[in-house]
Amino acid sequence: MPLNVFVAHPYKTIPIDDYRNAFAELKKDLGAIKFVFADEEITNQHILDKIEKMIVDSDVSLFDVTTWNPNVALELGLAMGLKKDYYILFDPTKEDSEVPSDIRGRERIQYESLSKLRSLLAIALRKHMGATSSTSEFYEETKRRILDFLESNPSSKVGEVAQGIDENINIVKPIIAELKDEGSVAMQGVKKGAKYSLPAA
Repeated sequence: MPLNVFVAHPYKTIPIDDYRNAFAELKKDLGAIKFVFADEEITNQHILDKIEKMIVDSDVSLFDVTTWNPNVALELGLAMGLKKDYYILFDPTKEDSEVPSDIRGRERIQYESLSKLRSLLAIALRKHMGATSSTSEFYEETKRRILDFLESNPSSKVGEVAQGIDENINIVKPIIAELKDEGSVAMQGVKKGAKYSLPAA
């Protein structure tokens, strides 16, 4: 059975195709997972009932509170009331740099790019399935291990990095993509057979 993940996010601040592509790539990385999106506006009881059922049927829900969209807020409230597992997502680079005070004390997945969102979600969902370290701790530790490995083993493929640090390739792959996007890692060759090294000094 795939992990069933309900996703609620604002539609105006991030282009839907770009946002959902991060989830499509994550699905390729993680395999047995299904993302369900709240596409319809909550305008009447019928739709609210439908959204509630989607949350109830999910194993875990994701609520992107960037810009504090009222529909997403309502759906988050439903998940809280139903005592369902969930994660709060937030991009501080869009409009507000801080989440609303109502949920400020709750742990959240904070991202500044879609590649980082993908990386952090891979870790969070891994945690949901049994890992014990926190998302942020595991993310930073894995980044450090990847960089340390590439320092000693330049021109390594993703699979070689994963094997070298003894970590699942589906976790390593999006983190390397994030490191490449931020300029901490350089890629040589085409994507399929790409090799990675630390940037030249």
